[in-house]
Amino acid sequence: MIKNKKILLVAFYFYPCSLIGAKRSSYLANFLSNKGMDVTILKADDVNYYNDIDYDLSLDSNIKIINVNNIIKLKSFKQSIIWYFSFKKEIKKILKNNDFDLIYFSGGPFFYFPLGYYVKKKYHKKYLLDFRDLWTLEFNTYQNWKGKLINKISRYFEKKSLVKADMVNFVTESESNFYKKFYSQIDESKFFVIRNGYDDTNKYQIMKKSKNLLIKNEKTSERQKFKLGIFGIFAYYNFEHVKILIKAIRDLKQIFDIKIFKFGEEEVQFSQSVVDAGLLENFEFIGYKEYQKGLESLSNMDFLILNNRSEFALGTKIFDYILLNKPILAFTTSKSEIWSLLLKLKNTFLIQTSKDFILAINVLSKRKDLSIVNKQNLKEYSRKFQMEKLYKNLKDLIYATNC
Repeated sequence: MIKNKKILLVAFYFYPCSLIGAKRSSYLANFLSNKGMDVTILKADDVNYYNDIDYDLSLDSNIKIINVNNIIKLKSFKQSIIWYFSFKKEIKKILKNNDFDLIYFSGGPFFYFPLGYYVKKKYHKKYLLDFRDLWTLEFNTYQNWKGKLINKISRYFEKKSLVKADMVNFVTESESNFYKKFYSQIDESKFFVIRNGYDDTNKYQIMKKSKNLLIKNEKTSERQKFKLGIFGIFAYYNFEHVKILIKAIRDLKQIFDIKIFKFGEEEVQFSQSVVDAGLLENFEFIGYKEYQKGLESLSNMDFLILNNRSEFALGTKIFDYILLNKPILAFTTSKSEIWSLLLKLKNTFLIQTSKDFILAINVLSKRKDLSIVNKQNLKEYSRKFQMEKLYKNLKDLIYATNC
């Protein structure tokens, strides 16, 4: 146990922010506080979350929160430097009057990661870097001299931060291996993979009640009726996926009563393509919904459609899809982290062409058991399961004598 040990969690996005970026850090803080740790949060002031606020989210009352009072939009390298010094100023004040067993930096953003090197050198504190995404290595294609210079500076601080870190967490094996290869001089034994997962708190219990293990498909005029859901951004990541989907629906509508429900902010090019194809009756664009309410609506779908931002990405949405335990049609590649995960599950399909999509619907239309994971194994995809792994690593780190 690491009860009564003190941890400072530095996270730009945190409660009451309702964005995906806040979920990992907020859940972690609750988890560690419930384990008996003394948790202090250093975060951006709430005004920086704009309308993405949800005060209905729960937070352990024992957690102490310190806000960085800066309202400059985090949009450029110059602005990130200003934010760096704002966080540094607060950390200096905090460490002057408090002693911590560990400083935990959650990113992105990543501008405060170099402060890990600073707190170790000046205050002899252990620190951990938690990567939700890649930092500079994903953005190495700058064309002009200014962009190349910024990238070079960022890489310098990235390397410096990594070299002195006591532990480094990634959300996927791909990201971890990428950094191990790029920074081969860094001791890879301190690299760990702590994935995201679905939120298993009480607020999400409704999704577990989704009755989907044996779907009785409705029939309209002797045709099976299917509702397919897309949650969040789709066309933005790869517009070719829209073309594939439209072509598949044009053929499938001759056989099935099929409709796609798109939950999320409007993607004009997507909706216009549907209109141009004369398929508006087969699509419904719901618009933005708060994350929890969107998932509840998604639980009424028969099948779920997924795509991916990059080969490395394995965000929260894929685990929420798994929690709903419905067939997943994934617009991705065989080399992606998403497909590596889905390949181990039932009733999941890799979609790269319209023929793949059509085949998937035809196969699913003949199956009775449409679950993707056995109920007893569902907990392995939860945040709690991953946080237990992290907790064990933190215990080893905190009680290690070296710094």
